[in-house]
Amino acid sequence: MIGVEVFENYKQNFKKIFDNNLSDENEKVLTVKTSIDNQKRCEIALYEGLSNNIEENVYIGSVNISDLPPGKAGDIKVDVRFKINKNGILSVTAGHNNNYIEYFNTSLKTSSSEYENTLENDISDKNDKKDINAIGIDFGNTTCLAGVKQKHGFEIVALENTGERELLSYVGYDEKHVKCGKIVITRMPWHSQSSVYDIKKIVGKNFEDIEIDESWPFKIINTNSKVKIQLQNCNEEMIMKDTEEILAELLKDIKKKCEEFQGKQLSEAVITVPLSFNKTQKEAIKKASLIAEWATVHLLPDPFAAYYGYLSINPSLKNGTILIFDLGGTSLEMCILKCFDDKINILSIYSNPKIGGKNFDEILKNYIEECINREYMDSKLNTSKRYKLNRDSQKIKKDFVLQNKFE
Repeated sequence: MIGVEVFENYKQNFKKIFDNNLSDENEKVLTVKTSIDNQKRCEIALYEGLSNNIEENVYIGSVNISDLPPGKAGDIKVDVRFKINKNGILSVTAGHNNNYIEYFNTSLKTSSSEYENTLENDISDKNDKKDINAIGIDFGNTTCLAGVKQKHGFEIVALENTGERELLSYVGYDEKHVKCGKIVITRMPWHSQSSVYDIKKIVGKNFEDIEIDESWPFKIINTNSKVKIQLQNCNEEMIMKDTEEILAELLKDIKKKCEEFQGKQLSEAVITVPLSFNKTQKEAIKKASLIAEWATVHLLPDPFAAYYGYLSINPSLKNGTILIFDLGGTSLEMCILKCFDDKINILSIYSNPKIGGKNFDEILKNYIEECINREYMDSKLNTSKRYKLNRDSQKIKKDFVLQNKFE
């Protein structure tokens, strides 16, 4: 079921546009009125799910309509036209006075039955090809992990030069050779304008869909309908990079470390992505992988990767109903799976791109900053100290989690 976010009687509700019974071609028009005088823009959030409660459905994207003509509240009307075919290809156009522009075009997530067949085949392939030289990459907004196949099973590779397995998802351009990981954070107090992070929140998105973070030291630029990132290079010159090019540096670094660990070249990888990623975002991941010289790349939804991981150490999970709770660095995804005889059926999905580990970092940072201000009479932190405080807040959170693990 496809619907949009609406506000009725001061409450946030889910308005159904399409149900699950789709014909070859389906079309509906929703008329949206301005709510204030001289309103310049409006946003329509799209969701997929089975519940009338919007919070229980999956956010799939937004339509941002700008440059509305001036007028009184309610006088300006925008017709939003939704089209979807039986293959789940959704397009949204919107216009005023019959002047329509396409704002959204994506392939929706695979249906539960298709996921079931895909996963069943994947499990069969895994059992049949025991000699496959596999590598899996957990692509996170905050950190990345990589696992390779060894004789005794899969092993997590140390991706940081300091020996840590987690590679921090930071890319630095302050030297001739691009750097990735912890070293970028360490150098940020002096080279913040040459540093890029949060790339997972940016790659594959339209400019209008990116939520700009005021703390970013880099700039998001819209050039000819393509998103680029403006930053400073090693010569202190301002340059612009494609988001896929920046992500490719991370994937290239991971590839190099895994090849060193395995002692041979690698060409194929499985990369995890959020369930909420649309077709454009997935294509951007694949493009970045090609730039990083991965010949073949398979994308696997995060919850399924978690399921496979637990299944390898606990075969009893093969049958039953399972809740996957995935709290990442900047997003939260929950998925309820029904598993039986190597078949997986999705019962429910929830995704929230605004809740993650960074929220805890921010709370800790604000608390420490308040304590500093009280102790030292509104002492203002400079840029260097602010980055150090961010780094220390992340370390405190991580140390606390490691000391308080529950079985």
